[in-house]
Amino acid sequence: MSGPSFLPRAAAGPWEVAAHDLAHCDGLVLVPAYSAVHLLNPATRRAVTLPPSLHRPHVVGRPRAIGHQALGLGLDPRSNAYKVARFSYRSSDKPSGRYTFGMEVLTVRIPTQPPHYWHWRETSTPPPYPVMPGRTATFFKGSLFWTIDESLFQDATTVAPGFMRFRLDDESFGVTPPPPCRRRIDYQATTLSELSGELCLCVPQEFVPDQVDESYELWVCHGMDDDEQRGGPRWERHHVIVGYPVFQGFRGLRPMAADADSILLYGGTCHLCRCHRRTQETTSRFYADVHHLSYHHPDTGTLVEYKNNVCDFNITAYTPSLLPL
Repeated sequence: MSGPSFLPRAAAGPWEVAAHDLAHCDGLVLVPAYSAVHLLNPATRRAVTLPPSLHRPHVVGRPRAIGHQALGLGLDPRSNAYKVARFSYRSSDKPSGRYTFGMEVLTVRIPTQPPHYWHWRETSTPPPYPVMPGRTATFFKGSLFWTIDESLFQDATTVAPGFMRFRLDDESFGVTPPPPCRRRIDYQATTLSELSGELCLCVPQEFVPDQVDESYELWVCHGMDDDEQRGGPRWERHHVIVGYPVFQGFRGLRPMAADADSILLYGGTCHLCRCHRRTQETTSRFYADVHHLSYHHPDTGTLVEYKNNVCDFNITAYTPSLLPL
């Protein structure tokens, strides 16, 4: 794979090309890049390149990053089919600051239909909000959740109402409200994740004089499908993670995996952190430096040093399966 999304940061010019997150669902891994989208199954060593979009890419410039699309992968609970959704920008009017955007869906028909028959189709209604380019959607209980891009609002004082929800069964849009944090949420710095069957949000809290250190709050969402009479989604703060710096406007810690004892988080600078959750107040500590990598060579059966320079990396939770591609 090649393209601007794999350039070193220094080579991307005044803006950094929006780096895409990986997505995983039932053993399938979605690998979005700037110019192509790949779907693979590491367990079977099969991969396919998805067909190009129905629309010509339109790159938008936003604080510190440029990009034109954001993708997601999930399972439609009604049809039991896997779907890839692609949010993309279509046009812009610079004098007025207006953008047009839309959503396409591709149904992964395995094993009944070979990949060259797969195709994108437009949703019946467009998305109600712009989303951050490169910020891959989080799949949870039949829906994809996207991070709304406040920087593209015409009125700078407008606050995002939460996270845009896209249901895979009826392909409708909605909004999931954010947790009741102490201050306004910096959506650029937050990360939604699915951890052990729960929808989690990691929110950085800026330094204030009364606090010992900067911190991250980990919130868990309950009652996602409750009706309006029961109040809808409810957020509960589970952990406060201290000991890792907060940089305003930059993406913070990203929860990646969890077990009964600890949570694994990506620090964003080739570091993984592990925080123990024995108590409500937890401290993150250094876990791994990924500048020096080795990989299993399938031909020799040995570990081989990865000699290329690593300027950044991406990880995703993964459960092997034998789903065909």
